[in-house]
Amino acid sequence: PDPCLSPRPRRDTRQPATMRAACIAILVVVAAYAAAPAAADPDPCFANAGARNSTEFASCVDHIKHETFSSDKIDALGACLKQTDRGFTGTQVQTIVALFTFSSDMITAIKMMQPYILGMTCDEIVAVLNTYSFSSDKITALQTMVDQRVIVDTKNSAEIIDAFTFSSDKDAARKILAGAKPRNCVYGNIIAKNVVFVVDTSGSMSATFSVDGTRYTRLQYVAKQLSDVITNQLTSTNNMNIVRFSSGSQQWQPGLVPVSASNAALAETFVNSWVADGGTNIYDALRTAYSYSNVEAVYLLSDGTPSVGQTNPNIIAEAAAGWSKEMTIPCHTIAFLEGSFSGDNKAASADMMSKLATATGGSYRMLTQ
Repeated sequence: PDPCLSPRPRRDTRQPATMRAACIAILVVVAAYAAAPAAADPDPCFANAGARNSTEFASCVDHIKHETFSSDKIDALGACLKQTDRGFTGTQVQTIVALFTFSSDMITAIKMMQPYILGMTCDEIVAVLNTYSFSSDKITALQTMVDQRVIVDTKNSAEIIDAFTFSSDKDAARKILAGAKPRNCVYGNIIAKNVVFVVDTSGSMSATFSVDGTRYTRLQYVAKQLSDVITNQLTSTNNMNIVRFSSGSQQWQPGLVPVSASNAALAETFVNSWVADGGTNIYDALRTAYSYSNVEAVYLLSDGTPSVGQTNPNIIAEAAAGWSKEMTIPCHTIAFLEGSFSGDNKAASADMMSKLATATGGSYRMLTQ
């Protein structure tokens, strides 16, 4: 017989039951993974980097607890604020507020802490409101926190409304929240009338990171946040200037100018023209910022350490201390450390920003995912 015509033996392609079950299980897992929503990118607005550590915070709490009278408790909080340039998380704010007995003192405590509050989520706002016994006090506290712009996620305000029991209070809370503007997560709430923003535009500011699926460079994100401050926070009562720096520095205007609509538009154009390039000359930029006769506060943002000009952090801090006129003109610092760049030394950058804030009586915050 012709072997070409002989039937070939048939392979048994049936899979054992255990193998079929394993394959089905794998397919189920793969399908579930594919259908699951992608994990959200960390938002620097909700980072608590730069907050007081547990030892610093415990010391603050102990000093307030030690006092009996409300006025002494307020004084103890004031002394605590001067101990370090570090900020407060929303949970820490809640803890501090709960140490006071009278609602008026609680309100005072919130106002005192405002420059140091890193930002509070709506559920943290609810926790603070729950420390009050009477609904009228809750309404007053909510109005204060909205006025101080401590909330970073106003889009979740329904949680706050649900914290009130009576419909009249819910209506009042809804009305307050309708005018709420979120806290700027980079610059916080600007209190001083005459301010100078000093921004690092060196090459490392080209490092990228994602927020809610959108890719930013460090510089793009900072420019977006600074534009928000200029258009949504500063008013015609403010005067401002902007100094950008890399290997050298460039001032937007020769001095502080009123925040009019036309000046705000020109400032935004200046900010949006920046390109990340060059080294980091912090000393030259700070010297320029402090040269304006009517400046009341400086906001310095950088992602690096000085690499051009004066590069000794101690000498720069000492000079800034002198320019601040015995801490009456604070330098509020932001270590913007999102993303990664070759040559980054985030620890050294954070230390530099903290050192400058301490030397000038300013506040310090660090943004990192």
